[in-house]
Amino acid sequence: MGLDHSLSVRSKTDNSQEERLAVFRKFNALQGYMERLHNVQNTVDEIVPRTTIEHLNEIATKILDSKSDEVSLELLPPTAGFFYGSTDCDDYYYEDVQLLQNVTRLILDKYSDELYDVIYWCWW
Repeated sequence: MGLDHSLSVRSKTDNSQEERLAVFRKFNALQGYMERLHNVQNTVDEIVPRTTIEHLNEIATKILDSKSDEVSLELLPPTAGFFYGSTDCDDYYYEDVQLLQNVTRLILDKYSDELYDVIYWCWW
């Protein structure tokens, strides 16, 4: 058991066309961020606005540029929760931030707002 979550894109013209771009395991900092901004529910697709993806990319870039726990705790702090895993800014945290940066950059570069919805999904 634990926190599993993903970012996907879904065609606005054909809901059956969905592509999962990233899967996270216990990246509780991302979950906390999404909970603060959106009405995230267990096992319910949450459509995420492009501004959120842009902001997440900026945050991830700043964290990776600094590799500082202080910056990490300020911009994308770990979130405690039942089954959420470690709240340390350790190597796993920074690996997740790298994946977040990669996937948000991919979304911004490849998937237009007019044609695709970005979906955040979580299960805990």
